[in-house]
Amino acid sequence: MVPNYEIYRSSTANGTRRRASSSIATRSTRRSRLHYFVWLILGGPHPVLVDTGFLDDDAEKRGIRNYVRPSTVVRKSPA
Repeated sequence: MVPNYEIYRSSTANGTRRRASSSIATRSTRRSRLHYFVWLILGGPHPVLVDTGFLDDDAEKRGIRNYVRPSTVVRKSPA
C-alpha cells in the first residue's frame, strides 16, 4: 500500500533584491520581492523537511525580513 502523503508549505521570510539586468554595463535599480518557503512532507515513516532555510545571522546580513526558523515552522505544523 502506498502511503498517503500530505505536503505543507510554510513561509519563513521575505525580502527584496536588485533585479538582474540584461546588460552587464547597466545596473538595474528595480527590485524584486522574494519569498522564502520550507516544505514539510508527512505520511511516510518520518517527516521530511525540504529546504532548511537560513541561519539567523545570515538572514539578517541578507536583509531578509520576517524570518522564522524552519524548526519553529515545523513545530507549528500539524503532525
